[in-house]
Amino acid sequence: MVGDGKSGALFWPAFDKSLFNGKGDRVTQANWKKTDSHPALDVLIFEGWCIGFQPLGHTKVKNIWGDAQGTDKKLASTRLQDVLLLDDELKNYCDSFMSSSMVDFIVHLDVQSLETIYMWREEQEQKLRQRTDGLGMTELEVRKFVDGYMPAYEMYLDGLRQGFFSKDVKLDNRLYLKLDSRRLVTNSGIE
Repeated sequence: MVGDGKSGALFWPAFDKSLFNGKGDRVTQANWKKTDSHPALDVLIFEGWCIGFQPLGHTKVKNIWGDAQGTDKKLASTRLQDVLLLDDELKNYCDSFMSSSMVDFIVHLDVQSLETIYMWREEQEQKLRQRTDGLGMTELEVRKFVDGYMPAYEMYLDGLRQGFFSKDVKLDNRLYLKLDSRRLVTNSGIE
């Protein structure tokens, strides 16, 4: 998010899932969303697949990665050096704007099974193909695309499920909603 420095308008990046045959990308800065910041914003909502993931540090990452070896987890087929780089970049991301010290409240939409993520992405692609005369990923391309995100889910999701905020801050700042494959809430709570 950036300000224009003159009018007080705020611009923030947008994502277009139809770019690159459904793999998606950020739109050019000229196409970012804009809002007038007068009056000042009271609520700003960030949405994204890794919101709430927190870096673990190299020692813990190495342990989790080592435990995954010999399993069918996607993490098992990911190089350790790539996983360590991911954790370093996640730390930079959190230090910039997404640490628990910079967020007042988080709504965590969780799934009963990670397989649901594949199913939901394929549903999105089906709608995209219908809307764009066939543009978008095939079912196999969706599976390969989502496979790239799974190592992060396997490493960081348990930490988010245990709570985004450190235990020494106020309570009642995380709403979690557990969803089934039909997007129906099966469990919820505020922590």
